[in-house]
Amino acid sequence: GKQEQMQAILRQLKQTTTYQDEVSSTLAEISARQGDIDSALQEYVDLVHHYRNKKQTENALNVLNEMVRLAPRDPRAHDEMAEIYISRGLLDEGIAELRLLANIYQRLNEPEEASAALQHIGNIYAEIGNTEEALINLRRAVELTPNSMELLRELVGYCMQLGRSEE
Repeated sequence: GKQEQMQAILRQLKQTTTYQDEVSSTLAEISARQGDIDSALQEYVDLVHHYRNKKQTENALNVLNEMVRLAPRDPRAHDEMAEIYISRGLLDEGIAELRLLANIYQRLNEPEEASAALQHIGNIYAEIGNTEEALINLRRAVELTPNSMELLRELVGYCMQLGRSEE
């Protein structure tokens, strides 16, 4: 019956302690045990950012995998995982996470976010020279946000660059 008091103490503890991985992890576990998944996920996000700032990518990935286990439909973990994979050159894994992210955003009825994920996939394919996959993903992005002038310009520019002026 003292949820509010517990949350206040957790926030106060977090503010007064320096960033210690064990403390953050423990706080997230406490929040998860109390049934407050949103609070636990936010603790995990903070911990991921801490690990990424310290260049401890493997630790960040472990925390992200725990986030996916806890809330598979939460887009934050998939977004972070995609960034990590792409920055490490693991493009297939990054694209897979971006696809999951686009699907999650579509289920959440957030077409702009889903479109942005598909646009990112298209741009990756364009950079590695896979023009067909790039066009497929950019077209799918445009289907989700047909009024996005930025996206339409990008698609038209890409078609012009490929010599597909009829499209």
